[in-house]
Amino acid sequence: MYQNPVQLGCITTKTNQALSTNLLPWSKLGNVDVVRMWSEEIIATVKSGGNLEDWALAGHAITLIHEDIDDSRKILQRVAFDIGFEFAEMCSSEIQQRFSAEPVDIKYSVPTLVYLAPGNWMKEIEDENADNPLSLLQANIRGLIHKFNPKQPIIFATSTAKFSDLAVKFREVGLFDRRFKIIKPTLEEIATRFIEEVGADICGNSVHNSLGKVGKLLELEFDDNRRQRMIALALKRMAKRGNHQVTFDDLVNLAMRGSAESDEYPTKTKEALLKIAIHEAGHATIAMIDSGGANTPEYVSIIESDGYHGMVSDSYDYHYAKNNNMTYADFRHQIRILLAGRVAEHLILGSENISTSSAKGDLRKSTELTHDMFSYRGISTDMESMEGASANLCAEMETNSPSNLFRIESAVQSFLAKQYHIVYELLIKNRAVFDAIVNQLMERRVLDHQDLIKISHCSLANFH
Repeated sequence: MYQNPVQLGCITTKTNQALSTNLLPWSKLGNVDVVRMWSEEIIATVKSGGNLEDWALAGHAITLIHEDIDDSRKILQRVAFDIGFEFAEMCSSEIQQRFSAEPVDIKYSVPTLVYLAPGNWMKEIEDENADNPLSLLQANIRGLIHKFNPKQPIIFATSTAKFSDLAVKFREVGLFDRRFKIIKPTLEEIATRFIEEVGADICGNSVHNSLGKVGKLLELEFDDNRRQRMIALALKRMAKRGNHQVTFDDLVNLAMRGSAESDEYPTKTKEALLKIAIHEAGHATIAMIDSGGANTPEYVSIIESDGYHGMVSDSYDYHYAKNNNMTYADFRHQIRILLAGRVAEHLILGSENISTSSAKGDLRKSTELTHDMFSYRGISTDMESMEGASANLCAEMETNSPSNLFRIESAVQSFLAKQYHIVYELLIKNRAVFDAIVNQLMERRVLDHQDLIKISHCSLANFH
């Protein structure tokens, strides 16, 4: 018999029986063996009729070091079910309300695992005084945890991306003195879990045979489980509507366009489409040329969608191979791709006819990335020489000083100008590849990875 959760304001309490509904098995909760072993410790402590010392070893309050609140909740619900406790969740506003006044009257009639959702309650207090309501709130939480009763055990838990986000006063023996770091799953694990969410039987070979690439796409474009579940559902609907298996191209398409369903935008004039094709072909050409073909885009489109007139998606195989390890060459490659749309317009249409809006986002991204490299990562305007590579090794701590801002901004502008010239020359030297992509886009509107490989194979001699 299903029992509805008991909801008191922002407190949700589920009986152990109710927890069994939609409960995930440990195998689907990620790399959480340490948490599972902790639950076994609790079970053993309960069975042995543990005393205060036993419970002190098991832990009265624990922290999950995890960025995903929804995942943290599911992990703790699994723990509560396994140890035979009820599960109670208290949101940040309810914590504020319940613990901000004396006396604190929060009682549970049965053993309960209480999840205190992360929020302001846990932050460090700079001004410790009796009039500060946050001081009283934190004192009340500490006091309640210290009142642990082994005959009626109440275990508290919270989650945070960094343990340092939890105030020092909570990081003491007898309080949140045990923490479990939930390490990120591998790309293959991310992909496997996603395929199970979509349905393995409706995913085609291009998905099943590319776990690393699928995982990289999900990491880059949909970096939390909530969004991944939304995209999985969108793919299910797409597969049912089209009566076909889900392909990797379907996933790329959703990554580029999002899951919103809409009618097609009105067709633009041939002249307008040509400008978009020139811009996107610039991005795609430099992605291929500057990587020696390794970064052949998954997808190039001049079909308008929400917020885009056209778009290019890098190769996910290329990013997967990099394993999140950006080198200077990778950074420079990214900058060249970002600049290539504007450069292509300059080359074909002339400087007076470049669009003042199409490259806005590209220029902002290239500026932000270069500013970070020059401010904190020891990159200079000339990394190709010994003098240049050693010219900017002082990572500035105070980047807001006028003199430092001027120095960095001047270097950023100089570097972007240098790369702009290089991209311009690369497009001239590889005009055959560029023109072929423009022509194919005008004819077909969309090119995929294989289409671009065919174009590149016809022009291998043009790669520089």
